[in-house]
Amino acid sequence: ELFYLLGRFHYSQSNFKDAAQLFGAVPTTSPFFARAKFMEGITYVRSYQARPAADAFKVLLRVAREAPATNEIKDFEELSILSLARVFYSTNQFDLSIKYYDLIPQESANWLDSLFEAAWAHFQRNNFSKSLGNIHTLNAPYFDTQFFPESMILKAVIYFQHCNYDRSGEAIREFNAKFPPLGAQIGAILKQY
Repeated sequence: ELFYLLGRFHYSQSNFKDAAQLFGAVPTTSPFFARAKFMEGITYVRSYQARPAADAFKVLLRVAREAPATNEIKDFEELSILSLARVFYSTNQFDLSIKYYDLIPQESANWLDSLFEAAWAHFQRNNFSKSLGNIHTLNAPYFDTQFFPESMILKAVIYFQHCNYDRSGEAIREFNAKFPPLGAQIGAILKQY
């Protein structure tokens, strides 16, 4: 617990080298292991070190598969999967990124986020139909309480790149009809507080 708490302190002070070492010192038998290993990976991400970040997340995934299923370890397992996908995306390893995004189950609270982020990875791989399929799912009426405004921009860019200017303009109009008014409503609420 002390290694974990000291690691959090150093992390909050942006002392990433010491934070990563402290998080890495938490043993697998500790109840703080999952948190510490996840934070170790995040610390490496914050210091732009993709390889050790990926290694930390992979260790957590291996331990999670071998350990008894507790809520905490399962939560950090899923966050590690998402983080690995993001690390691979940031290093232009889009196929690996997509592989990890696809591991997020549909019943997960992170599923829509993984679909959105995977849409960008598919876009980078020139798999425009899959990217548009993800965008279509994100903007389905079933998910009308979830908001992914950037998905409409990606949709417009895909259509624009394929010289489908009418559909590109349609996506931009749909964005402008929905999200600026929503932003104004949120701004009004924020002004109250």
